[in-house]
Amino acid sequence: MKIYCAFVKVKEKDESCHFNEESAKKTVSGIRYTDRSGMEHVGAHWTPEQIEIATASMKFPEGTTKWDKYVAFNSFYADLNKVFDEAAILKAAHSFYFADEDAPAGKIKKYIDAMRNK
Repeated sequence: MKIYCAFVKVKEKDESCHFNEESAKKTVSGIRYTDRSGMEHVGAHWTPEQIEIATASMKFPEGTTKWDKYVAFNSFYADLNKVFDEAAILKAAHSFYFADEDAPAGKIKKYIDAMRNK
């Protein structure tokens, strides 16, 4: 069964399925990871603007916010930077979070919420 976000109006989205600026920044600020050289990091690898530029040619589901992308691409980077380069991480994150044909709307928000409640 697919779960869909409710949209009241184009400008008044139900944010429960998506990140807004505040929730995205809070989520990304909690990311902790070690890179392939052994250096520890906290927070974002990419800014929202860098992600918008890097993903400009990619297609996203209707309703995807730049903050959904901010969380998705930074969290994927934190998890996979020891194995893949940036280009591969961008492609893989897009495929996993935004191009998964049988995923529910707002997969990134649901996934991050599930990981917090593990």
